[in-house]
Amino acid sequence: MNPALFRLETVMESPCLVLLGEPGIGKSTTVNQELNALERRLVAGVDVLLPVDLRDVGSDGRLCARIFEDPKFLHWESGTHQLHLFIDSLDECLLRVDTVGQVLIEELQRRDRSRLKLRIACRTAEWPKVLQVGLASLWPQNEIRYCELQPLRVCDIEAAAVDLEVDTESFLREVIKRDAAGFAMRPVTLRALLRA
Repeated sequence: MNPALFRLETVMESPCLVLLGEPGIGKSTTVNQELNALERRLVAGVDVLLPVDLRDVGSDGRLCARIFEDPKFLHWESGTHQLHLFIDSLDECLLRVDTVGQVLIEELQRRDRSRLKLRIACRTAEWPKVLQVGLASLWPQNEIRYCELQPLRVCDIEAAAVDLEVDTESFLREVIKRDAAGFAMRPVTLRALLRA
């Protein structure tokens, strides 16, 4: 019903893409799906893929080591190919490293971003203002896309039920009866409900 909705693949070519969403909405799953799809399309010697999960990063030093000292990053920096940098779990890193946004911006300012495609996944409520302002200083506004994953629709829930061979009508009746629509609208909890 929302006319502003669009499919993620329509913006995947943006130089800078920020994927936002509530807990359990599927940010990490979406990142992994995009990583897998990109891996199949990558041209060896032309593109480099660097996925980074910040879930367990607890200091500025570990953050820099995980991204900017990674051999793939260093190879890209000294080469002429394109880097696809996927950063997941930014919000979880923020719990331990409150300067993560500033560190990322400072490090990216010193690099050639013309050969960089940056993807960041974060919870909507945790998205740091310093990163939003910083990214706007690194890329033109038309090259930055902010996308917020939306809850699953009834047709999505029905498709998931069919995939797992669960009786769709019975399942939807139980969801309504138990007032569990909030759980059914999130991929993580929907899977648990369907298995139950």
